[in-house]
Amino acid sequence: MAETPQDSVTIDDFSKAKAESNSWYAVNDGVMGGLSQGGVSFENAGILKFAGTLSLENNGGFSSIRKNVNQAGLEAGKGLKLRVKGDGRDYDLRLTTSDRFRYMEISYRAKFKTTADEWTTVEIPFSQLKPSVRGRALDGPQFNPGQTESIGLILADKVPGDFQIEIDWIELY
Repeated sequence: MAETPQDSVTIDDFSKAKAESNSWYAVNDGVMGGLSQGGVSFENAGILKFAGTLSLENNGGFSSIRKNVNQAGLEAGKGLKLRVKGDGRDYDLRLTTSDRFRYMEISYRAKFKTTADEWTTVEIPFSQLKPSVRGRALDGPQFNPGQTESIGLILADKVPGDFQIEIDWIELY
């Protein structure tokens, strides 16, 4: 595991993998009849692994993982950094707050690229997060980091097949 920079605040470094394994959970397109399979596991002393198979059958096409958080201190930062080792696919960082559109949860998402089998640091400014409901873009409201309720990743690139991304840490910068 790489050391995290001194001027940032660690959100999750997965060093408590056994305890944390119960707080990260998967939400796949099966909630709407899809057949994608994905889940979370902890590997190599503190590395979160999100892996599975994306399927477009039965109107499917997404797999996600998330963790409920109480991060009222996020407003002190400009964004989040993640150290990831991907498979070359594009993933979305997904944050939710108490904001709702009608009765539905609003997701704030920003896409990031991964490089196959290579560790990279991804920096996502809060200003890049765009609101959506069930994958459909909204005009607002803007993301309020102080009201964050969950953090996660979603793969919804409409490319069927196996996927895998590893995360070493997530930090506020």
